[in-house]
Amino acid sequence: MNTLKRFCGIIGEVGVRHSRLVVSLGVLLVIAFGAIYLTLSPRYRLADQVPDREQAVAASAQLDEKLTGANPLHVMLDWPKGKTLYDADVLKVIGDIHAIVETQSGVGNVWSVETLRRWLAKTQEDTPDKLKEYIDILPDYLTKRFIDEADNSAVVTGRIPDVDVSDLLPVIEKLDAQLDTVRKAHPDYRIVVTGLSAIAARNSATMIGKLNAGLTTEIAFICVFLGLAFRSVMVSFVSVLPNLFPVFTAGAVLAASGERPAICQHRGADRVVRSLAQCHRPLPQPPAPGGPSGR
Repeated sequence: MNTLKRFCGIIGEVGVRHSRLVVSLGVLLVIAFGAIYLTLSPRYRLADQVPDREQAVAASAQLDEKLTGANPLHVMLDWPKGKTLYDADVLKVIGDIHAIVETQSGVGNVWSVETLRRWLAKTQEDTPDKLKEYIDILPDYLTKRFIDEADNSAVVTGRIPDVDVSDLLPVIEKLDAQLDTVRKAHPDYRIVVTGLSAIAARNSATMIGKLNAGLTTEIAFICVFLGLAFRSVMVSFVSVLPNLFPVFTAGAVLAASGERPAICQHRGADRVVRSLAQCHRPLPQPPAPGGPSGR
């Protein structure tokens, strides 16, 4: 304890003796680290939410390589009541959406009702009646993936690789912007970009941004409350640097290590759960007397 007291005394003495130098260095460090902190962008990948060294990660990587992506990206279409899937304008809207999705960079392996229509066009049988005939032949588990006639909806599905949210979000936003041309031409149709990948990319980026903004707001409230507690405006200003310094320093360390703000979960908890499950597994019971192994 005496050593710690002496060390704190030395720090206090240096701070008082060279107060201007200490404050100047503190301000410069906060400005420098703050500039680095502001350059950080959110980071999120679905693969980070499963335990490492698991088969799911390896399978996801193979799907990314062979199918252009492991994660589905859906564009959901709802058409007005009174129309059916086989109306010419409904099929045209599905075809327009399909064409936009398949030309979007970063999206591949696109499937929809338009895929079947294009195949029928090669045989000169691209008519609504023939399309209905083929759809009726296909099993329900397959058609339900793309069509729900009862709810007047259909889906255009593509595949995207499991990449970071900073790379995925621009693809989704660009695709959504390109679909605006179809929305304007058919305002009574509802067209939405959805799917686990799209929702996770949007929500995680929004969540990290809100957490970041909330942390900054919290620091502002702390400084104000300190000023009110001490009844001094100067205390509020003086407390800004000590509150910002650890946050900006952590951001600078993240940037230096190549990391970015992320939502971290599951991985550590999963390992703990697995370890506890191993510990609580029932031990094999000894054979009953007179059983086959006891004779």
